[in-house]
Amino acid sequence: MKMEKFKYEERNGKNDKIYKKSLMKTIHFLGVFNRLLSVINSAIRHIYLTCHDHLKARIQGD
Repeated sequence: MKMEKFKYEERNGKNDKIYKKSLMKTIHFLGVFNRLLSVINSAIRHIYLTCHDHLKARIQGD
């Protein structure tokens, strides 16, 4: 990926509009993907902690 990027920069320069647009789309996609992973991570953590507390209470109750 980096080699392709550098080859493209050598041919067209860093100020090329297509290059900048593609780069911004990639950065935006990674940001959206990161937020999605964060939401999924929070949901899994919530489920885990809820189950953990429930099981802990059942074990201590016996």
